[in-house]
Amino acid sequence: MKQFIETPTGELINLKSVSNIVFLPDNTTRQGQHKPKIIFNFDYHVSLPKSDKKISDYYYLIFDSMTEYKNTEKELEKLVNEFGWIAPIIDGKIEKIVNPDKISFVTQDDDKKRIIINLNSSVSFHGNYFRYTGDFVYFTHTDYDEYKGNLSYIKGLLKLREL
Repeated sequence: MKQFIETPTGELINLKSVSNIVFLPDNTTRQGQHKPKIIFNFDYHVSLPKSDKKISDYYYLIFDSMTEYKNTEKELEKLVNEFGWIAPIIDGKIEKIVNPDKISFVTQDDDKKRIIINLNSSVSFHGNYFRYTGDFVYFTHTDYDEYKGNLSYIKGLLKLREL
């Protein structure tokens, strides 16, 4: 199994330290430019400059073209099959990929059609940077059947890892 992947700009990322990957094809930069973005979130926290706030460390790629973005997205989506990472399809696309080795627990909110995956890394509590809480990723659905199908997919995938 591949442990390191090389980004289009030559950096190496240790996949064993990645907790989740977020795809932002419709990203707008601070300068107002449309440039797709992929974010790698890691399993440890860092402090923000001039603050006590702790966030998950991250690395991101901003692409000049949709073709570059799509090529990288396809390579990363292979992780789903290669490593058994979690990648629910919502409204026909994968928005996030989660490393199951970094999950502390999975829960859901049926009313909001939301699957919540808590990660085994800590971040600052909102509004109180001296308190910590678990980092998390969530998947919100508009369709109830898709929500229930993805919940079943996630639980099934995680239970298979027990074997």
